[in-house]
Amino acid sequence: MDTIGFWESLFGDVGHTERQYINQAAMELNALEADNHSLRSQIRKLYNLDKAQSAELAKLRTMVRVLMEYLVDSSTLDRTRLEERLESGFEELERKNAPEQVGPGGPYRGSAAEATEPEPTGTCTLCKNERLLRRTTMTPEGLVCDPCTAFGRVP
Repeated sequence: MDTIGFWESLFGDVGHTERQYINQAAMELNALEADNHSLRSQIRKLYNLDKAQSAELAKLRTMVRVLMEYLVDSSTLDRTRLEERLESGFEELERKNAPEQVGPGGPYRGSAAEATEPEPTGTCTLCKNERLLRRTTMTPEGLVCDPCTAFGRVP
C-alpha cells in the first residue's frame, strides 16, 4: 500500500486517496479473514480425523490384547515364547522403518556410527526389563514397555 506524498497532501485531494487506501485495507482484511476461516476448518477436520484414528487404534490394541490372552489361556502358545516373538516383531518393524542414518556433513563425509549417540533407555515398571524409551509408554504408574501394553498388563 502506498503512502500519501508531501505534494499530494499539500495540493491534492487527500480525502479521495485516503478512501482508496481504506478500501484497499478493508479488502486485504476480508481476504485474511477468509483464509483464517479456511485454515480453521482444515484444522477442525484434522482434529476430527485424529480423534477417529485414536479410537480405531484403541480398538485394534484391545483386539490384539484379547486375541493374545485367548491364545495363552487356551494353552495354544506359551506366554514367554509369545513375548519373545512379539519383541522380535517390534525390532524387525523398527529396522524396516528406521531412517537411513547419515553422518555429519552428508552421506559422503564420515560414517553414521560416528555421529550417533546411544538411545535413551528406561526400565518398565511392570516387567522390570530395560527398554528403549521409544518402545515404552508413559502411564500414571510409570514407564510401561510395548510388550506389557500389548499383553494388557497395564493396570
